[in-house]
Amino acid sequence: PMVLAEAVYSLGLIEPDSAGRVESVISQLVRSQDAVRPDNNFAYAAISALENIGKNRKGQVNPEVFVSLIQIAQGNYIRAVRTKAIKVLDEFRKY
Repeated sequence: PMVLAEAVYSLGLIEPDSAGRVESVISQLVRSQDAVRPDNNFAYAAISALENIGKNRKGQVNPEVFVSLIQIAQGNYIRAVRTKAIKVLDEFRKY
């Protein structure tokens, strides 16, 4: 899980493509990890990556991003992770 979390975080640091493939990959990983065994470190890394991509694209992200953030916000994670997901969703609403 630690390696996967670092990989996801790194995806958020690269220049996102216009087709939203990076967001889609991160969203798919969130869904698969959440179903297998929720990991707080991975979820926080995914949130940070999606937040960074959203900032770089001025809120114009793949709709799957919102689904992933809502899934984390409502998931079986510690409060800090769920709060971060809600905060990022609120930031995206401002755009």
